[in-house]
Amino acid sequence: MNSSAIFILKSVTTAIKAKSFLTSAGIDAKIIKHTSKDSGCRYGISVRQSASDRAAEILSENQITPISQFFA
Repeated sequence: MNSSAIFILKSVTTAIKAKSFLTSAGIDAKIIKHTSKDSGCRYGISVRQSASDRAAEILSENQITPISQFFA
């Protein structure tokens, strides 16, 4: 099963920056649009679940703090 880790970020600009950092580190990342009843429309990054720990480290190293993270 190919599960994904989703990192919800504060803006599309932050998602673009995050994708760039992750891609540079060799992690395949996709920008996604996430809509919820509570927070409306947000953007985020989707990576393979197996790469989620490393992706979280890279985001932290680059001062990108996700609003939330979940697996899909």
